[in-house]
Amino acid sequence: MAKKNNNEQLVSLLGYLFIGIIWYVLDGSVRKSKFATFHIKQAINFFIFYFISVLIVNLITSLINIGIVLTVFNIVVIVLLLIGIFNVINNKMDEVPIIGIYVERYLKF
Repeated sequence: MAKKNNNEQLVSLLGYLFIGIIWYVLDGSVRKSKFATFHIKQAINFFIFYFISVLIVNLITSLINIGIVLTVFNIVVIVLLLIGIFNVINNKMDEVPIIGIYVERYLKF
């Protein structure tokens, strides 16, 4: 895969840390990049998954009072986040496992 310019790769990387999503919205030149757009969509999908999952996991743990559910959930979230970050670093446009398949279906931009 061709080498990405620094802004494309940086905004893609920071997208998984949320600040890159804001940069992407404000910088028109980065929005033209397929690579950056792909990873920003993956990051937005990740954050939507995260917030919905936090609500569900908190509900489950408050009803059952099992801390292991929260621990497993946090490990899964960190692993998915790291996979997305490593995809950017390696200039790959691979979907984030489990949640990445929903990006093209629900995020149209």
